[in-house]
Amino acid sequence: MVRHGALRFAVGTPDGPRSSTWRIWVGRDGSVFVSTRTPGGHVQVSLHASGRWRIVFDDPAEPPRIGAAAGTRLFDQFAPGPEIKPGIRHGVMIVIPWLVVGPPSARPPEEERILWLPPLAEGQVACVPLFLTAPNVIVDDAIASTTGPRGSGVSLRYTTRVARPEEVEDWTGIAARRAGSDRGEVPGATAEEDTRGFVVGEMPDGTRWLLDLRIPLPSGAT
Repeated sequence: MVRHGALRFAVGTPDGPRSSTWRIWVGRDGSVFVSTRTPGGHVQVSLHASGRWRIVFDDPAEPPRIGAAAGTRLFDQFAPGPEIKPGIRHGVMIVIPWLVVGPPSARPPEEERILWLPPLAEGQVACVPLFLTAPNVIVDDAIASTTGPRGSGVSLRYTTRVARPEEVEDWTGIAARRAGSDRGEVPGATAEEDTRGFVVGEMPDGTRWLLDLRIPLPSGAT
C-alpha cells in the first residue's frame, strides 16, 4: 500500500482488542515524525532531515516527572541510522508485544483511516521497522509508504517473532512499575481505561526501538 499523507496503524481490530495507534508522517523538508495516540499525546520522535534525530515532549513540564532534566523538552537524541542500501536509511523500530493488545479506549474512536495489522497470538511480538527513502526509491516488501512534498518518504515493513523470556520479564516489570500512583500523573488518563504510551531503547546500530506500552487497570477496578 503506497499513499500520501500520514500513515496510521495498529495491531488488532477497530472494535476489539488492539494496540496503540501509531502515526508516521513526512514534513515539508523531508523530516519524518512518529507519535502514538496517548491520553496526553505529548511525546514525539523527530527524525529531522538535517540529521538531528531526537525524542521530545510537547510539554516542558513533563521531563521532570520521569526523572529527566527540567527546563528542556528533550528526552533523547541519537545519530541517524545507517543506509542499508543507496537511498534507504534505517529509522526506528516499533515493537508491539501481544501483552499490549487490550480493550479499546473509552474515548471516541479515531476517524482517520488505520492500517490494521493481524491480532497477535500469546507470546508473539510484532516488529515494524521504519525506513527513510530518497525520492523514487522503493522498499521491497513494504506494507505501507508515504512521501513528502520533496519526494523523500518513509516505508514500513512488518514481521512477527516469539518473545524471549527475558523480554517478557522486562515488559511486565515496566508495566508494573508504571502502574498505581503513576497512572494518575498521565495527562488525560481516566480511572476507567488502561494507560498507553511507549518505552525507548537502543538498537545495535545506535537508532531506537519504541516499545508499545499498556498499563492495565488494577485488578478489580471499574
